[in-house]
Amino acid sequence: EDNWSALMGAVAAAIYLTVLYRRKDALYGLVYCWAALAILQNNSDSKSIEITYSICIGMVGIASLVSFYVGHKNRASYETLA
Repeated sequence: EDNWSALMGAVAAAIYLTVLYRRKDALYGLVYCWAALAILQNNSDSKSIEITYSICIGMVGIASLVSFYVGHKNRASYETLA
């Protein structure tokens, strides 16, 4: 059961990363991080869940921050054109 949960967390992270890349919406990725942190807290006794969710939270979190930075940078350049 723990391995199944870890696999589903990784699949969800892949889906979130794909949607985050396409929509360029940093908050979308942070929703995954929030939910994954809750799952991680409730299942901290399982090593496979702890490792998988920690890695996935890191990947999605970094991608969200990059998306936010790039989106903010692009919006600032559009404002100078107006």
